[in-house]
Amino acid sequence: MKKFSFTLIEIVMVVALLAVLAGIAIGGYSYANNSARESATRAVIKQIEAALESGKVKHGFYSTALGTGNHIQLLDTGGADIADNALNIRWGNVPERYVKDFRKMLDLESLRQYIDADGELCDAWGNKLLYTSPDTANHKAFTVRSIGPDNTANNADDITN
Repeated sequence: MKKFSFTLIEIVMVVALLAVLAGIAIGGYSYANNSARESATRAVIKQIEAALESGKVKHGFYSTALGTGNHIQLLDTGGADIADNALNIRWGNVPERYVKDFRKMLDLESLRQYIDADGELCDAWGNKLLYTSPDTANHKAFTVRSIGPDNTANNADDITN
């Protein structure tokens, strides 16, 4: 009876083939994951853009602020709701009706997963979205920007409206 055994070359070839297949699978997963995050971030930006456009149509202006600095604040620290009359002050003293209409346009429940502990809206990578109005540098009425996966502003992976 003849014993069957593998040679060292056969074992090395099998291990190399498995390594190549694992590399392809991991690369594909990474690409798909990054693509999904980019799509989710674009969807969040579109929601904010639609709410801002609605505010422009109903009230005749874009808010110059949507929170502290250039971040978009929708909730209070810890995720608690902020009364419309308090949020309108944080947004640069816009009319309370503007805040009500803006919130009505948003699907806040779907956005909760993108709101950090400070109550500010983030992209799918956890970076705070930036809001600029007016955006004189880009000659736009407003810009909603994600700094993308590398957490560095003003480069090729930034996502804007």
